[in-house]
Amino acid sequence: MGSLRPRAITEYLQMLWRRKFLIVLFAAAVMVAAYSAMIPVRNVYEASALVAISAQSSDEKSAIDVQLAAVNQYLQSRANLEPIIQQYKLYGEKVDLDVALSMLRRDLKIETKLRDYYPQFPTSFTITYKHNDPALAMRVTNDLVSYFRSTNEVLEKRSANEINELDATIYEIEGKLKQISQQRASSALSFNSLNTIRNQKASLLSVIDSLGDKELSLNKRIVEQQRQISEQEKLVKSPLSGGADVVQGSNAYGVLLVEKARLEAQLKEQKSQYTDKNSKVIKTQADISEINKQLTQLEEKGNQSGSGMAHPEIRELRDLRRQLTILETDIELTKRELERKRQALALLPPDISVSPAEIASAGTGNNNVLSQDASKGTDGVDEYGLLFNRYGSLTEKRDSLHRIGAAKSSENSGLFQVVDKAAMPSSPVSPNRLKLMLVACVMAIGVGLMAAFVVEAPRLMMIQDERDVDYLLGAPVVGFIPETLTPSESRHNRKLFLVRVFGVLLLAAMLVPVLAILLKKFQVFQMLAK
Repeated sequence: MGSLRPRAITEYLQMLWRRKFLIVLFAAAVMVAAYSAMIPVRNVYEASALVAISAQSSDEKSAIDVQLAAVNQYLQSRANLEPIIQQYKLYGEKVDLDVALSMLRRDLKIETKLRDYYPQFPTSFTITYKHNDPALAMRVTNDLVSYFRSTNEVLEKRSANEINELDATIYEIEGKLKQISQQRASSALSFNSLNTIRNQKASLLSVIDSLGDKELSLNKRIVEQQRQISEQEKLVKSPLSGGADVVQGSNAYGVLLVEKARLEAQLKEQKSQYTDKNSKVIKTQADISEINKQLTQLEEKGNQSGSGMAHPEIRELRDLRRQLTILETDIELTKRELERKRQALALLPPDISVSPAEIASAGTGNNNVLSQDASKGTDGVDEYGLLFNRYGSLTEKRDSLHRIGAAKSSENSGLFQVVDKAAMPSSPVSPNRLKLMLVACVMAIGVGLMAAFVVEAPRLMMIQDERDVDYLLGAPVVGFIPETLTPSESRHNRKLFLVRVFGVLLLAAMLVPVLAILLKKFQVFQMLAK
C-alpha cells in the first residue's frame, strides 16, 4: 500500500503484546550475552595517602614552590616509577615498559591542596593509586609516600651541614674581630681613634640601657593588655551583651591579624638592612597591602550581615588583641636588638674605660656607631665594620636554622609529614555493577522491541481488519467471510509455524555468543566501568 493508517497507542501496545514471546526471547539472549561480557570486568581498588606540608619560617615558604615542583616531577618520573613496575610486575611481564609507564601514570593521581585564605600556599599532598589488587595498590602508594621521608632526611642533613659551615665561618670571623680589637688595643692609636672607640662603647652602653628600659615597659604593657583582654572576653560572653548570639570573629580574621603583625615586624627588620627598592622589601609591602584589603572586606561583610564583627564589644576585643600582637612583636624585636648590642659591646677592646659622663655625652643618637667609625676613612675600621655586619647576619641565620631544627626534632616531623598511610581498601571504587546491569537491561529491551518491530513492520502495510479497508479502500465493510482451510493446508500451516519458531530460537541462540564476542572485543562494559 501507498500509505500507513494512523494508529492509536493502544494498537501498538496490542502488537507488542502479540509479540511478547519474541521480545522476551531476544531480551533474554541479550542479557545472557551482556552478563558473560561483564564477567571479565575486574574490580578496581583505590588506595590513598595524605602528606602534610609544614613551613616553620618565611625562608621555607619562599622556597617551598621549588621543592614541591621537584617532588611532583620526581614522583612521576621514569627513574621513580620504573623500579616499582619491575618490582611488583604491575601490568604483567609481557607488557612493554613504556606502555606500563603510561598506564601507571594514568592510574596514579597526585593532588595538591592550597590554603583557602591569604597567603595561599600548599598545605598537603593526596596520593591515590588504582589497581585490581587491593594489597598491591596499598604497597605501591606506600612506596611513593616513602619518598617524602627520604626527602626529609636529605633536608635535615643539608640543614646540619649548613649549620656546621656557618659555625666554622662565624668562628673564623670572631677570630678576625678579636685580632683587630687586640691590634687596636696594643697599637699606638691616635687621640681621635681612641675617642671614637670610647664613643662606640659609651653609645652601646646607652643604647643597651634604653633597650632594657623599653623591654621592661613593654612587659608591663603586655601584662596590662592581657588583663584588659580577659575582662573584655568576660563582657562579650555575658548574657547582657548577647551571649551566644554575638559572633566572636572568624578564624580567618584572626589568622590575618597575626600574619599582618609578623609581616610588619619582618618589614622593620628588612628596612634596617636594605633600601626601599629592594625586592624583599617590595614583596613584604605588597603582602601587607593584600592582607589589609582582605581585612577590610571581612569587616565590610561583618557590618552588612550584622554579625559579631560589627558589635561594639567585639570590635573593642579585636582591637585589644591586635594591640597585644603588636606589643609582642615589638618586644621580640627589642630582645633581638638588645642581644646584638651586647654582642657588639663584647667585641670592643676591653681595656678602654668609659665614664658615666662619657655615656651621657654620647647620647642616644649614635645607634649605628660602627657605620660612623667606617666613615673615618681608616682601613682597619672599614674592615672591622664589614666583618661585624657579616657576623651579625650569619649569627641570625644560624639561630634561625637552630629554631627550625628544634621544631623538627619531634617524631614524624619535617617539611613533609605523613598524616595517613595507605590502608588496604576494603571495597572497590569501580565498576558499579548495578549501573552495568541497568545498561544491559536497557540494551536487552531495545533489542527485543527492535525484533518485534522487524516482524510487525510488513503487516502495517497490509489490510488486517475493517479499519484498514475503510481507510485504504474507502469502502465500508458489510461482513466478514471466515477463512476456511483444508486439512492439508492446516498441516502445512502448522509445519510452517514450527519451522518459524525453530528458526527464531536458533537465531536467538546464535545471537548470544556473537553479541558476547562483540561486547568483549570493543570493551563496552570496561569503558562504562571507568
